[in-house]
Amino acid sequence: HPGTAGPRWAARMRARAQERAASGDGNGRGQRGVRRFAVFRVASRAQELLAFVRDWAEGSVAHLRADVATARREIASAARAMGRGTVLTATGAVLALLGGFTLLAGVVMLLGDQWLPRDWYWLAALILGVLAGGIALWSAGRGRALLGRGLAPEQTLASLREDRDAVERALT
Repeated sequence: HPGTAGPRWAARMRARAQERAASGDGNGRGQRGVRRFAVFRVASRAQELLAFVRDWAEGSVAHLRADVATARREIASAARAMGRGTVLTATGAVLALLGGFTLLAGVVMLLGDQWLPRDWYWLAALILGVLAGGIALWSAGRGRALLGRGLAPEQTLASLREDRDAVERALT
């Protein structure tokens, strides 16, 4: 990953080693003599550790920012898709409803004109209205029964109850 601290830290440590080798008398012994003292070794290691921690923190922040930006893009894309899907579904539902009304009107006209005596269109409309109302009531009842069963997160609730019981047992 470009945002991680490892490669940057390793590159920095190589550059510092090259700087140390180039300093001094030209053969790399200039700082090596000073580094023999424990204080300088500890200070140098502390400086390297701080550089690593700084690079790691910067890399972590950069990685987090990239993740947040990616999440924002994904959420925006999902919201746009949901909006488009909702509009298309609503349009389809309205057109289907209009088509259904037109079909019912045609059936009313057919029944009233051809099969009922004296062109009783009102009776054909009443018969189809009662039939459509019965189908609607049956569908609504069936849908309500299906919705009532599956909406509660049963496994999650059971897990929470188990956790609550375990905490109560631990406290008593």
